[in-house]
Amino acid sequence: MPGGLTLLASTNALIPTPGAGKVTIYFSTDLSAPAYKDDTGVVHALTGPAGATGASGPAGPAGFGLDGEDGDPPLALPGPQGNPGTTGAAGPIGPMFILEDGEPGEQGFPGPAGSAGSSSEFTTVTKLADQQLSNITTLTSDSELFTPALDINSTYVLEFLIIYSGNNTSGDYQFRFLSSQAVGQIAQWYGEWLTLSAATITAQNPTGGIAADTTHWPTSNPNCGTDATDAKFIIKGTFTIITGGTGPILTYQFAAVGAGVGRTCTTRAGSYIRFRKVA
Repeated sequence: MPGGLTLLASTNALIPTPGAGKVTIYFSTDLSAPAYKDDTGVVHALTGPAGATGASGPAGPAGFGLDGEDGDPPLALPGPQGNPGTTGAAGPIGPMFILEDGEPGEQGFPGPAGSAGSSSEFTTVTKLADQQLSNITTLTSDSELFTPALDINSTYVLEFLIIYSGNNTSGDYQFRFLSSQAVGQIAQWYGEWLTLSAATITAQNPTGGIAADTTHWPTSNPNCGTDATDAKFIIKGTFTIITGGTGPILTYQFAAVGAGVGRTCTTRAGSYIRFRKVA
């Protein structure tokens, strides 16, 4: 089947100027002819110039007159039309161009990642080995129980179960959760906890507490019970934290309450924290 090249019909003004070293071919409705626009914005017609006018045909034979009646002038009749002259030579072919696809553009930079949405699943961090402090009353970060950086301007729920022990009868274990961000980066956090032993359940903070713009929770480090036999006790609790303009890392900390040679406190393997984003 015969084929052909289909060109876009457009006015010259609507065709954009191509890049350097390139032309754009189209059907110019201004010129009523195929045309191309070069990289300077100049439009050129793709049709060749008109051919030369053909030579005139030979003159026809002379006419003849008929005698009229006396007094009438002779009647002149035109001779037959001469044959058409030969066709003039065709004009030269206009310029031809080979169009190639341009190089593909570079991929744009990816947009920033959005904040993670709320989740119905908890992320759990479990302590795998005992960690013992000896004669230390300065609150010390646990080597395993901490969160990744939390999202900014978000609300999280954190639950914890701590298995601990000490070798002194005077309640020789204290704890807290520390934020990595300075005061002003935590909008608010509040919660409650209790301690459990084999015989008793002691409510340390049954009504909960609210601490705004602080770097740690609880605001006063609870003093939890121990005994001289290094028996295991449990602290169980939950709190909510509302982050500010910087995402904090939350770390569990503990220490002995009183100093003394040979006095130890231990956070035991199997302790865990777990957290999820709710808003």
